[in-house]
Amino acid sequence: FPRPFRIFIFGGGHVSKELAAIALGVDFQVTVMDDRPEFTDARRFSGAETALLPSLTEEDAARFLSGRNIGDRDGMVIVTRGHAFDRDTLAAALRTKAGYIGMIGSKSKRAAVYANLEQQGVARKRLEDVYSPIGLAIGADTPQEIAVSIAAELILWRSTKQKADAN
Repeated sequence: FPRPFRIFIFGGGHVSKELAAIALGVDFQVTVMDDRPEFTDARRFSGAETALLPSLTEEDAARFLSGRNIGDRDGMVIVTRGHAFDRDTLAAALRTKAGYIGMIGSKSKRAAVYANLEQQGVARKRLEDVYSPIGLAIGADTPQEIAVSIAAELILWRSTKQKADAN
């Protein structure tokens, strides 16, 4: 039997809380990671695995992911509390073989993060595969709406992958 689709969410804030609930409801396995205990409390993310990381640096994120056998049925969702954490967790996610990597933020934030990562040697082609801004363009504003747009994109990614695997 194929392995279930898993979603790893970097950042445990408002969007993550809503997204985890939706993703669990549509049969993704969910892990939420943050460096703040109050944002990895199991009561906040009922049904999801939570992981308190020492920090959201590239090294700590990569260390956590390294033991998870990340493959093409795994998605990385980057919704941390700041540009530096987004950059670092994106760099860690790009080291994996995840089938989906998405990062929240504006186009200008994306450009700044990508430019920084390119200076560090990340290939432009690899960055072009990142879903950013994350989520389907549905005019989402609230954390709940943003979570719905991300979940919809994840469902589309999963469906596309399942159809490709069937052929």
